[in-house]
Amino acid sequence: MGPRDGDHALVRWDGKTSFRADPGRPAVTGTDARGRVVIQEWGQYGAESNKGRRYLRRITLLRPGEETIVLMTDLLSEDDYPAAELLEAYLARWRIERVFQEITEVFSLDRLIGSTARATIFQGAFCLVLYNMIQVVRAYIAVGNPDVELTDELSSEQIFYDVRRQLTAVYELASVPELIAAVDRPRGAGGLRAWLEGRLVGLWSDRWIKAVNKKPRAKKPETGPCFGAHNSVHRLVTGHKGGTDPPR
Repeated sequence: MGPRDGDHALVRWDGKTSFRADPGRPAVTGTDARGRVVIQEWGQYGAESNKGRRYLRRITLLRPGEETIVLMTDLLSEDDYPAAELLEAYLARWRIERVFQEITEVFSLDRLIGSTARATIFQGAFCLVLYNMIQVVRAYIAVGNPDVELTDELSSEQIFYDVRRQLTAVYELASVPELIAAVDRPRGAGGLRAWLEGRLVGLWSDRWIKAVNKKPRAKKPETGPCFGAHNSVHRLVTGHKGGTDPPR
């Protein structure tokens, strides 16, 4: 985590590396823009025997009903780098990661259509276009339903499933030239917005609401250094040399 060329670190705490709070600098408790509790602590990150041990700031965001977020940073000044802004910066990055996860799951990006670089790039770019299109459809559906408070309450997966079924049915019933001739194509951005609003606002299916897991499974206890799916090649090789079996 050492800074280089003026770089700084803002990473999620893994919960394993030790952190010893500085007894001479008391913790600070505050709230973020949503009124959630934020706790800031300063102290030594890493074991005493670790040569890379550093003095860092730990920021803990308590989210009722959701997973607690704990960040570590070498940006020690609370005045220059407010905790709320650092949390927003990290959560923005987290939303980007969730987008890629959703693209992989919803649009089957985990199954490649080819082994060449061009095929991979094409499939990835096409999935990004599909994702953007589904977000537009989802937003118009949400606007037209007063019972939906946030667009995030709607499932992209279920909406895409219905869109795909309908497109498949239309493709089987009509040829592409016939479809193009039948569509009253809008002109300009304003015309496109009006066209989409006229066709999507008011559509509804209860299947589009995201399912809520009311009985989440308890976390499994960690059984070793290679537990879980997130492993580096170095960790796997090191575990193999040390006699530790890689995860299955």
